[in-house]
Amino acid sequence: MAIIKEKTDMNNADEFIIENGVLFKYNGDGGDVIIPDGVICIGDLAFYRSKRLTSVVIPDGVELIGAFAFNGCSNLTGITFPKSVTYIGVDAFDECEGLKDEDGFIILGEILCRYCGKDDVVTIPEGVTTISSGAFKYCNSLTSITIPDSVTTIGDRAFYECSNLTSITIPDKVTTIGYSAFGKCSGLTSIIIPDGVKCIESCTFEKCSNLTSVIIPNSVTYIDDYAFGGCSSLTDITIPDGVDSMGEAVFAECISLTSVTLPDSLTSIVERMFYECESLTSITIPESVTSIGNSAFESCKNLININIPAGVTHIGDCAFWNCFSLSGVMIPESVKYIGDGVFWNCGDIDSVNNMNRETVSEDIKYEVTATDHLNLMQIVKRNIYYRDKYGIRIDSNGELYSEQNKSMGEKFDIPGVVSIGYKGLAGRDFTAITFPETLQTIHMQAFMNCANLKCVEVPDSVEELSSNVFELCTNLEYASLPGTIEYAICTFKDCTSLNKVDLEEGIVKLYGTFINCKKLHEINLPSTITDIRNAFVRSGLQKISLPDNVNCIYNSFAECTELCEVQLSKSLKEIDYRAFYKCTSLRKISIPEGVKAIGEEAFRGCKELEEIELPDSVEIIVDSAFSDCEKLDKIIVTSSSNEKAVSNQYTFDEFKEKYRSVFSQPDAYIMYIYNKLEEIN
Repeated sequence: MAIIKEKTDMNNADEFIIENGVLFKYNGDGGDVIIPDGVICIGDLAFYRSKRLTSVVIPDGVELIGAFAFNGCSNLTGITFPKSVTYIGVDAFDECEGLKDEDGFIILGEILCRYCGKDDVVTIPEGVTTISSGAFKYCNSLTSITIPDSVTTIGDRAFYECSNLTSITIPDKVTTIGYSAFGKCSGLTSIIIPDGVKCIESCTFEKCSNLTSVIIPNSVTYIDDYAFGGCSSLTDITIPDGVDSMGEAVFAECISLTSVTLPDSLTSIVERMFYECESLTSITIPESVTSIGNSAFESCKNLININIPAGVTHIGDCAFWNCFSLSGVMIPESVKYIGDGVFWNCGDIDSVNNMNRETVSEDIKYEVTATDHLNLMQIVKRNIYYRDKYGIRIDSNGELYSEQNKSMGEKFDIPGVVSIGYKGLAGRDFTAITFPETLQTIHMQAFMNCANLKCVEVPDSVEELSSNVFELCTNLEYASLPGTIEYAICTFKDCTSLNKVDLEEGIVKLYGTFINCKKLHEINLPSTITDIRNAFVRSGLQKISLPDNVNCIYNSFAECTELCEVQLSKSLKEIDYRAFYKCTSLRKISIPEGVKAIGEEAFRGCKELEEIELPDSVEIIVDSAFSDCEKLDKIIVTSSSNEKAVSNQYTFDEFKEKYRSVFSQPDAYIMYIYNKLEEIN
């Protein structure tokens, strides 16, 4: 092992990784840095957490500064900023407090990069032309802001989650409003988009839950995905005539929307456009529309009538799924495709126009060639699912859904289905379940919050298990998973009574599987597991032996306060971020040969940790890996490279003294350790 490399001359070429004009990484020691001429882009994370950086000269010609480029450069106080820069990525100058002015702004050239103040009323200085990505995000104290007339661009997530912002006037010169620029601004009640904006980007006003009024100018030609999604107070909106297409789910979850005026230029009602618009009772679809996408009106529970114009050829899957107030449907002869589940749970449908045609294209989902063979009403009925006394519905493909939360008693025998849909049996009151042999897929949150469920055994027939399937089953005590599934993602999250689990051979990855399983003290892991991430966070685990195939652990055992015995995998290459964070009962750890990196805060807060054995394979120890290890007093450095094993024992203070060039710099982001044991001596 050896200590960190000697510092080289300032701005040595080795300090910069540059390729094709892009500065990908700065590897220098900080101080005053001059970026070489010829660089046109400073890449994402290029100077990330270079805490010893005090000033930087950015040369003329640089046009782009990537996301997180100077994030965390807390001692950066001076910067030479060229006019050539036109774009600054999200959080590029976060935690650069030394660059802010007296009003709390970080302004470089004409670009407002970040607001670091806490005022509730803010006025942006004149001359600023661009409000950069994330400039005001999470400024929860902000209630009102004045934007000068000089501003032309509002960047991605510029005001994201400014939850108390109630008033904003966008200047007339603004032509660009970025992705999620006002997302989750729950205090906003009205917005006027200036004439000159051509596109409303995705998620621009997502979950602005108090937004009631939006004026869209005629200059807009496109509205992207989820632009107004989750605007739960929005009651009406007019889309200007220039808009000919829109992204997915533009008005999804606008539960108060009662009136929508769509332009005659529109060619399609895209996927999930009006998903869960519960207050929508009727809508006029323009004659220009030729297709209705999947789930376009799904769960519009108060939609009574729908007139589908002549010219529509395609109606996608689940287009009117769960529109249970729908009583009349007008479908033209132009329709050539009707997808699965189009009229599922439309129990009030009593009239539907008939189709009179002699021939039909071969690509029709359901054959509708002649009235006397199969009329449209029959198609509707084929898309209304089986229902039982418990509110269970099963579609023609064998997938189970549930709309009503009726009592099922102590034990429930799931009928012979192929899959259980999203939240299919969530919140039900049964204590035990019997799965059918036909079951292949269990979708996300299928049994979430089944608070009385005590025992579950997932059968071998299941090949796909989505995330959070048994989350919040707070009385679940025993569970087993088959080896037919590869991933177990947040499967038993918050199952606080779970004390025994059987995992079969075949499972490969555990992601968040047992978060907050407070009573899970011990578990046998199958040998097939290779990756463990966030799996046991805040669980009651007391001891663990990792299979030899595990090569990475990331935040896996964080805050396992009862964990005292650990045997790591022989194949382990990395102990990543917060792997054993705040494992306050852990006293000793032996890191196996082959581990190359110990990540940020890997053992931070292990207050009882007294002894650690480090192999000479370790190359990287990230800053704060052993912070707050108050009792750590014995470090054994071992080498297996020689025929006879060699070890050197240090107290923690001796170890820090031996590597004082590293430990004397508490803000150093990475310390490099080289595996030449003889260099220690």
